[in-house]
Amino acid sequence: MKLHRAPIVLQVVAVLLMAPAVSAADHAQCHALQERFNRLYISGFQNFDRLMDQCDNTTAGDSPDNAACSEQAAQKARARIAKPMSELKQEWRATGCPGKPSEPDL
Repeated sequence: MKLHRAPIVLQVVAVLLMAPAVSAADHAQCHALQERFNRLYISGFQNFDRLMDQCDNTTAGDSPDNAACSEQAAQKARARIAKPMSELKQEWRATGCPGKPSEPDL
């Protein structure tokens, strides 16, 4: 029985040895992309907060105008970072970084 397992173990070891390891340069580039993602993500929230402050300053908090303004603020904030975020995710995949960029803790 043990002799039958040996070829399987050797195949697994061979696959692991042949699999491309993430180099230190790739790891550094993935880390830099994560930092760019964090800054972009946070800038989207900052932009949304600024737009929400404008809504609060121009409309009553419980008015339909405030709700519409809030929705528009969210759309503007998303639109502002949509293209750079898409480009960053494409670069993330092209670099071979594992998984997806993770959202920062706010």
